[in-house]
Amino acid sequence: MRWEGKLRKSLRLGTHIGALLRRPMLLVEAVRALLAMRRHGGPGSSPAYLHWRTVTAYESDAAIPSRDLVEFLAWRKRMRSLARRKVQPASGQGR
Repeated sequence: MRWEGKLRKSLRLGTHIGALLRRPMLLVEAVRALLAMRRHGGPGSSPAYLHWRTVTAYESDAAIPSRDLVEFLAWRKRMRSLARRKVQPASGQGR
């Protein structure tokens, strides 16, 4: 199977779109994330890299769970919000 086929299998776009429709506030963040990956041409835009990350994270070619995608987008949105306010995230050390 070519990388593109493996990428398509691991992303399960229909399932992810359904999960995002249940959290419409993350739809804009999903588009921002896709545009950022494409604009920067970073490793996130390489099908081979995404396949490797999927295998290392989930120990198989299995599809990325929608729950993980939604959690990532929610985290990304929080971090962007903190950066705009110039607030540092909690370091985990009780102050």
